[in-house]
Amino acid sequence: MLRTWMMNTIVLQEGTLVTSNKADRPLVSNLKGLEVNLVALLHETLYVLQDGITAELQARESHALQVLSEQKINMEQLSL
Repeated sequence: MLRTWMMNTIVLQEGTLVTSNKADRPLVSNLKGLEVNLVALLHETLYVLQDGITAELQARESHALQVLSEQKINMEQLSL
């Protein structure tokens, strides 16, 4: 979802930000192409960003493991 543009800078890729709330669509549209220079951020902000990314990755990993577990159970049921 993020790609590195320059050292210490991240750029949000197209389609990274989406919203189903019509009121938020202009704001999301304005954020497209946003570049964030990580050096300019406060340490506290970087920690919050890191925590958010870590939580998202853990949620995705948990979801992926659950899907794999469900597929295994389904395959076992089919083989019975």
